[in-house]
Amino acid sequence: MDDRGRLAVDHVDMCGTTFFYLLRAAIDHDDERARVAYEKLRQAMDRVVDFGKQLVALADTPPELRMEALQNILQTLDSVSAALLVLQEHLRSSEVA
Repeated sequence: MDDRGRLAVDHVDMCGTTFFYLLRAAIDHDDERARVAYEKLRQAMDRVVDFGKQLVALADTPPELRMEALQNILQTLDSVSAALLVLQEHLRSSEVA
C-alpha cells in the first residue's frame, strides 16, 4: 500500500474510532472517558481536514509566501499531535482509575 492509501486507511480508522466514542457517550451520558475521547478525536479530525485544505492551497501560494504557509501547516500538524497525545494520556489514566 502506498502512502496515500495508508493515510486514507488511517483517516477511516480515526473516523470509526471517533464514531465509536460518540456512540458510547450518547448511550451512557455519565461516561466521561468516552466524552473526552470523542472531543479530542473530533478536534484532531477537524485539524486533519484543515491540514488537507492547507496542502491544497499550497499549490496556489506564491513562492515568497510558501515558507510561511509551510510553517502554518507545521503548526496544524502539531495541534493534531497534541490532541492525540492528550487523548492517549486520558485513556491511559482512565484505565488505571
